Amino acid sequence: MKSLNRSQKVVAPESSNKKKRGHQVGAKGHGRTPQPYLPVIEELHELSSDDKKCPKCGKPFLSFGTEDSDLKEIYVRPHVRRIQRERCKKDCQCDGVVGIITAPPAPKVISKSQTGVSVLTEVLVKKYQHEMKLNRIIEEFAGQGMPIAAGTITGN
Repeated sequence: MKSLNRSQKVVAPESSNKKKRGHQVGAKGHGRTPQPYLPVIEELHELSSDDKKCPKCGKPFLSFGTEDSDLKEIYVRPHVRRIQRERCKKDCQCDGVVGIITAPPAPKVISKSQTGVSVLTEVLVKKYQHEMKLNRIIEEFAGQGMPIAAGTITGN
């Protein structure tokens, strides 16, 4: 058996009838994948009042509809969920009836905490599904404008 120098390469014989991998020239593609489950947020981009008239005579153009196009976006940002609980007071003189009643509070995972369920869910998904370290998760929240103390997550 002959030994090969480093400069020599072993080349497999090419077969002329073997197809290349991937998309073949002339083959029909599948097109764009429809995603009808995504919610649609409509934006209206209007022309300025100067653009809506003829630059020569000043006569206004007639509007005849819109040209629509779709962009898929991801819009995720921290926000404050302000919960307003209705309060009522009695307007009668009946005895044995509580004077003021208030709607029940929103459920919380950590009592007396301002951290919502969605934040803790996001932490758990990133930690266990995506295997992110807690300090990176905390840095990511801080980068999004919502700093969280490490003790809120670790319990220390």
